[in-house]
Amino acid sequence: MRPTFEGTTTIHIATGVDVSKLLDGIGQLLGKASQLGVSQTQRLPSTLTAAQKKQIQDAIQDPTFDVYTGKSDKIVRGITIKLKFNVPQASQQRANGLKGGQVTLDVKIGQLNQPQTINAPANAKPFSDLSSALSGLGALGALSGGATGGTGTTGGTGSSTGNSAKVQAYAQCVQQAAGDIGKQQACAKLLTPGG
Repeated sequence: MRPTFEGTTTIHIATGVDVSKLLDGIGQLLGKASQLGVSQTQRLPSTLTAAQKKQIQDAIQDPTFDVYTGKSDKIVRGITIKLKFNVPQASQQRANGLKGGQVTLDVKIGQLNQPQTINAPANAKPFSDLSSALSGLGALGALSGGATGGTGTTGGTGSSTGNSAKVQAYAQCVQQAAGDIGKQQACAKLLTPGG
């Protein structure tokens, strides 16, 4: 029996996660984050050091990644990411005694291409609270922008004004594409140098 999401039959794809390759990808994203003109990137490290990567790899256990796509239209309907983590003993005091835990990100998409109403959570806390809590987790906290021995700065040669203009041009291009996937994908060239 195939799982369904709001009446749509889906195909379920499940896999483990190669944490080393994932961290390589995150490192590449961190290196490019400042070039996009996105605010708050100055709090992120510009890269992950080899020691931070090893500490994260040692801390993360049993990561899994599940994707659910529509059987007929192949549109993603759901993503679930799960992982367990251990806080290194040397970092437990900074993490208020936290020894480990499990993180689950579960996203389900329904009513595609229909008008949506999105309400802000009633008791939302600022991201800075989470970032502060994660800063005690050693290298795991580096991914949140907490001070964990990373460089704390971002590189990049583009001007933030020029990059901000690129992001705005990209957003306008995607909006004008009006749901046409091919046109939306073509908009990505606006984010590349010289685009």
